[in-house]
Amino acid sequence: MSEENTNKCEQQELLPLKKLYYSISEVCGATNLEPHVLRYWESEFPTLRPKKNRGGKRAYQDKDIEIICQIKRLLYEEKYTISGARQKLSEDRQAAEAGSPKRARSKANEIHNAQPPQETSIEGSCQEPCDLQSPQLSQQSAQISSDLIGSVKKELEEILALLK
Repeated sequence: MSEENTNKCEQQELLPLKKLYYSISEVCGATNLEPHVLRYWESEFPTLRPKKNRGGKRAYQDKDIEIICQIKRLLYEEKYTISGARQKLSEDRQAAEAGSPKRARSKANEIHNAQPPQETSIEGSCQEPCDLQSPQLSQQSAQISSDLIGSVKKELEEILALLK
């Protein structure tokens, strides 16, 4: 594959018309990939899930095309394996979400909804979970929740300052 074709994904003007949805043939033409490759990648990469229209045809959005370009770069240029590229995409996504207020809210919800570790009797004969809650866990949970709320508040204040 020539360097021009490999770098084609890095260009912002992949598709001549700016549309909300693109067909698989338009995406194939823009990324220089075959349709069967895109369909295979959909089965291998959970982040690549284009919507389907009423007729059952794939309808790719800009975010899907960005993911395709990332996958293509990882596989063809950086020589990752499929599983390695999947893991790298997952790590990149988690890193991107880690700084967002949405991610902080979801972490706060996880902590709020978290169940304390289940305790069992010494003999191990207790098969049902006990309803005992440790005061230390409650204090730790409260501290973590207040820390997350503080960080979300700080981020929202920064966003508000940027909007002014």
